[in-house]
Amino acid sequence: MRLEVRADNSAAMALYASLGFALFATVDGYYEDGARACRMALAFTDRPAPTDPRVQATEAYRYCAQEAIQLHGGVGFTWEYDPQLHFKRAQWASQWFGPTRDWREALAAHLLDAA
Repeated sequence: MRLEVRADNSAAMALYASLGFALFATVDGYYEDGARACRMALAFTDRPAPTDPRVQATEAYRYCAQEAIQLHGGVGFTWEYDPQLHFKRAQWASQWFGPTRDWREALAAHLLDAA
């Protein structure tokens, strides 16, 4: 995944760097006002160090979306409602980042290696 961010936007660059993006190029005059852009890339093979809150948040997100769909099920079709969107996002996240079971195993291995 790649993105461009203004070179003078240090807050955004720091945020993207904290998420694992690395600077790989700059483009002069990228923006309409002539400002330079920094191109950053994220390698999907390099997962960030697993953390227990991330695993818990992922599970909670999916559970809440699933329960909201169940609650609004009496409305009929839920495709037009926000709970369905969030459920799809939770499903996508588990497909993209892997199941939380794998994250828990990685977390355990990481903690055991650190001990």
